[in-house]
Amino acid sequence: MILQMPYLGVPTMGRLGNQLFCYMFLQTAKATLGVEVRTGKWLGSVLLDLSTLADLLPSSIEVAFEPNLVTEKTSHVAKSDRTDGLKNDLELLRRLALASAEVVNVAGHFQYHTAQLQPYRTAILQAMQVSAETQRIRDAYLNALHIENRSLICIHIRRGDYLLYGP
Repeated sequence: MILQMPYLGVPTMGRLGNQLFCYMFLQTAKATLGVEVRTGKWLGSVLLDLSTLADLLPSSIEVAFEPNLVTEKTSHVAKSDRTDGLKNDLELLRRLALASAEVVNVAGHFQYHTAQLQPYRTAILQAMQVSAETQRIRDAYLNALHIENRSLICIHIRRGDYLLYGP
């Protein structure tokens, strides 16, 4: 089975952090079910050394993992809670694979508690290696800062989220 995420990178599906969770879900499905995974072009495909960037294929099966993502093309809606969400979502895909589904498109945010991703940590880290070009650019910036042999601490504040959604 080929598992595709054609909506990865679409602004309504979130920014880079959200997109990385989507990509982690694909890698978890690949490790668990042995499926081939594909994505279109997205920011992660520039930053990471990805093997999933490939032509997307036509699909007759569209799975929405959140009710607000259902479209006229949706053929399945996952109804899992977030407590056992990853296990339940992978089980739905396993059933589709057993039913000989060839190409399945998935849509969702896939933001499970990271404890659910722990068993797949190695597969996720192997799939999310920073590209040589990104490393080259990073090294050039760090060299320009003259911070050799010193600790670097980066802080990313999601102030906009708190303004919109509260603490």
